Amino acid sequence: SVNSFQFMMGKLVGKGLIGLIQFGIWALVGSAASFYFVSAFPEMARGLSLTPAIFGYFIIFFVLGYFFYSTFYAIVGAISASTDDAQQLQMPFTMAIVGAFMLAFMAINSPDSQMTVVLSHIPFFTPIVMFTRIITSQPPLWEIGLALLINVLSILIMVALSAKIFRIGILMYGKRPNVPEIIKWLRR
Repeated sequence: SVNSFQFMMGKLVGKGLIGLIQFGIWALVGSAASFYFVSAFPEMARGLSLTPAIFGYFIIFFVLGYFFYSTFYAIVGAISASTDDAQQLQMPFTMAIVGAFMLAFMAINSPDSQMTVVLSHIPFFTPIVMFTRIITSQPPLWEIGLALLINVLSILIMVALSAKIFRIGILMYGKRPNVPEIIKWLRR
């Protein structure tokens, strides 16, 4: 027997590990391809520099982004009565991810602008924008640490909220709750 928080974390961790395994396979294939590319075309590969630190940051920000965004999708699943409801409810979260990717292009062009620095500390955008900043220009370690701390705290809050909604929403059947009902669930 587990409580709703433990159940939600178990679901998130299990699916996250599957994603990391998939990225691990891609990394092995990519490493083999880049080794071949560097050995076959050494003059073209001189400007490429993918360090182990970048791969480490990629894993860290992948995990943080996965946990942050998946909690929102867990909420959508808990309050949806059908797949049609879920598709409608997930659109704002999908648009937030698309927006983060679009903002990454801004981060490529001006990684140290004030707007990019601020956006890299907002949890919706941190996994993509901060990682882009790390690749394009090395931000100070305190900024990276602050972004990680804000994201971890946001994840813990979102998991707790999604577990509360899940605990009550999973018992509902056939009826999609409205916003006041969801707020009432969170206050319990």
